[in-house]
Amino acid sequence: MNIQQFFEISFWLTPHPGPIDIQTTIFFLVLFGSGIVGKIGLKIFGKQRKTILTKPEKKLFSKIESLCLTMGSLGLAWLFFAYENISFLSGRYFFVLWCVSLGIWIYLIWHYYDTEMRPEIAVLKEREQLEKYLPKKRGI
Repeated sequence: MNIQQFFEISFWLTPHPGPIDIQTTIFFLVLFGSGIVGKIGLKIFGKQRKTILTKPEKKLFSKIESLCLTMGSLGLAWLFFAYENISFLSGRYFFVLWCVSLGIWIYLIWHYYDTEMRPEIAVLKEREQLEKYLPKKRGI
């Protein structure tokens, strides 16, 4: 494999990329399949920890689950078209778009975690500390 071809625009923008070999197919199948499996695993993890997780943590898990399912299914669709050698839909530019959208999505999830979730969890912990000393409401 010639590594220099990865740095050429014509390699990425060709509308007829040709068939992909079996090792590349298996690599992408594992990569995109792990997204689907990750979605299922996070769903099971979230169900088991339903009472422990706070609302911001549940929202973060929901965002990550959406990322895994969407990117895994889009990647598997691209892999199918590339394996079947459907010329326009198997273009390498779709993989580039997939990588760019994955990066944007990861940035947005990190931004939510950094700017919204961490301060909200700090407020919840502070409120929990304050309410620890207040009397509990009694049922009538």
